[in-house]
Amino acid sequence: MKRAFTLTELLVVVILIGILAALAIPKFGRSTDKAMESEAKIALRQVQELQKVYYLEHKTFSADLEAIDFQQELTVTEDPAKGTARYKIRIERADAQGFLAFAEPVVADLRTYQIEKDGKPVVR
Repeated sequence: MKRAFTLTELLVVVILIGILAALAIPKFGRSTDKAMESEAKIALRQVQELQKVYYLEHKTFSADLEAIDFQQELTVTEDPAKGTARYKIRIERADAQGFLAFAEPVVADLRTYQIEKDGKPVVR
């Protein structure tokens, strides 16, 4: 006698796989968002360290990312749809007393972060 799966057994398996997928997909999406936000915080800390080096040489902070030698992916500014970075880094203000830099999301549903001279990256 042949042994085979019944239609009911196959239907139960398909339903269980659907339920597991419905639970896993939102968690995966949130974990990628967290990774992108971590990437933004790391970039802001890099800007902060480069600003400190620039300050030691010039006794002022710079509002120009190129002047502090910050390397941001060019594809972000040229064509966000083809870029690999999820954040655009910019310095809003800089003077002898301090600076304020932002990591603004290129893709939707991510938070904007900011950092100052002696601070940590915080949500704007």
